[in-house]
Amino acid sequence: MSEDSEVDFWLDSRQPGQFAEVMVSPRSQAAVQEWLIERNLRFRITINDVEKLIHQQEHSFKPSKKISTSTERINPLTSSSLSSASSSASYENDVQLQKIQRLRDSPMMNEKNIFGDRPFEEIYQLKGFNYPFGEYTNYATMLRFMRTIEFYYPHLAKIIRIGTTHEGRPIEGLKIGYHVSNSTKRAFWIDGNIHAREWASSHTALFIINQLIGGYGKDPTITHYMNNLNFLIIPCLNSDGYEYSRSSFSPDIRLWRKNRSPEKCANSVWGGLRCCQGVDLNRNFNFYWAQTGASTNPCSSIFAGDKAFSEPETKAVNDFLMSDEFRFKLDGFITIHSYGQLFIHPYSHEVEYYPNDIRKLENVAKKAVEKLRNVYGTQYRIGTGADLLSPASGGSDDWAKESLDTKYVYLIELRPQLELSRGFILNQEELIPTVIETFEGIKAVIEAVLEDNGIIPRPMIPRRSKEHSSAARIHSVPSAPMSNENKFVNGRFGEQAETELSPFRAKQKLL
Repeated sequence: MSEDSEVDFWLDSRQPGQFAEVMVSPRSQAAVQEWLIERNLRFRITINDVEKLIHQQEHSFKPSKKISTSTERINPLTSSSLSSASSSASYENDVQLQKIQRLRDSPMMNEKNIFGDRPFEEIYQLKGFNYPFGEYTNYATMLRFMRTIEFYYPHLAKIIRIGTTHEGRPIEGLKIGYHVSNSTKRAFWIDGNIHAREWASSHTALFIINQLIGGYGKDPTITHYMNNLNFLIIPCLNSDGYEYSRSSFSPDIRLWRKNRSPEKCANSVWGGLRCCQGVDLNRNFNFYWAQTGASTNPCSSIFAGDKAFSEPETKAVNDFLMSDEFRFKLDGFITIHSYGQLFIHPYSHEVEYYPNDIRKLENVAKKAVEKLRNVYGTQYRIGTGADLLSPASGGSDDWAKESLDTKYVYLIELRPQLELSRGFILNQEELIPTVIETFEGIKAVIEAVLEDNGIIPRPMIPRRSKEHSSAARIHSVPSAPMSNENKFVNGRFGEQAETELSPFRAKQKLL
C-alpha cells in the first residue's frame, strides 16, 4: 500500500497499539475504508479535505502586528486523512487542552518586533532586509536574506555554497561567527527542509541565523557563542522539492517529500512500467543505506536512490563536512524536521541500538527539551527514531554521528504533536512561537559543545564597579562590541562605559 501514490503515510506504526496516519486520495477513500473494516482495524477521519486545510492554514493567514492568543481554535480542523487509532477520549481531551494552553501562551508582536516580555522573544531587526518571520516564503527570498546579511555583516557571516541541485538551484547557507574568517574554532551544523513538505524547518533555521547575527554585541550569550564557535547553517537543503511543494494547493504536490531527481522506472504491481521522480534525501546517506525503513521503488516516498550519496544535495553535504576545513571540527549537528515534537538522537536504523555516549546525549537532550518547554509549555519526547517512530536507515543524523564522529547529534521534529491531525500543515500563527522555543532548546546543545571544549557554557557577566574601572578585561577572541544606545563600547570606539564585561574563555581542562 505504501508504494501506491493514492496512499501517503504521514506516520507509520511500529508496533500493535500505535496509530498510523495516512492521507488517501478521494477516489481511493472508499476502498481503503473497506480494507480497514475487513481487517477489524479501527480508524477515524481526521481531515476531511486536506487541500482546504492547506489553504486555510498556510495561505489565508495575513500576519499582523499581533499574534492571536485566543483560547478558541483558530482554524477548525476540517481536516481527508485517516487515522488508525486506539487513543481514548480522555487522551484526545488532554491533547486539545495542551493545544489551547499553547495558543494562550503564544507571544504577541509589538511595533518593535518583540513577541513577549522576555529578552529571547525579541526578533532582531537587521540591516538591509528583514526576513518576514511568521510567513512562508519562496527560496529566492531565503537567498536574498542570506546574501544581504553577508553584505552588511562581512565580519560575522559568509555565504557557503556547497553544491547545486538537479534543477540548477544553489545549495547555500551561511558560515557565522566572530570573526568569520577564523577557521580554527570548533563548528556547529544546522540544516532544514531536507524533506520538501516540512516548511516550518527552513523558517526555523532562518530564525536562528537572524538571532545570531542580530544578537552579536547586544546579547552576551549570543556574543559568547559567536566568539567561540563557527555556525554552519543551510536553511533549505532540498530547494527543488521545496519549490515544487509550493507550486500547487494539491495535496500530492504540497505534501511532496523527496527531491526532484529525474524519472526512474520500475515494474508496477499492476503490470507494466511506472516512472516517478525524486529520492528521499534522508534515506540517501551512507549509514546502513537502504537496509531498513527505505524503498528501492522510485515511486515510493521513501525511495533511497540508486546508491548512497547518489543525489547532489546529499553529496554536497558529505563533501563539505568531509573537507579538510571541517572534517575534525564538527561538535554539533542538528537537522530540523517536522512534525511530532520529538528530540531524536542516534541511532535510528534499528530498535534499541545506541551509541556509547548515549547517557550524555540523553542528558543534554533533557536539558534542551526542558528549556524548550519552559518557553510556552510545549512537550517534547526524547529517543531514537526507531524507538519513537519506526526504524529507518540512511539518515543524515546517524551518518554524522558515525562518519564524522560528531558528539552532539540530534534530529528535531517540530510542532505539532503526532496526535494532532494537521501534520505537516502548520498554521502560520504557530511559526513564531515554534522558532522561539526551538532556538531556546538548541542553546542547551550549543552550551554542551562549549563545555566539552573547556569553554564556559554561558558568559559570566559581573558588573564593573567604579573602584575597578581600570581592571583588565579577558576575552575569548578580539573584543565583542556591546551596544549602548547608539554608541559602541567595550573594544570598538567611544569611551569605556560602566557596562557588562564581554564573554571570556575559561581555563582549558587538563587531560
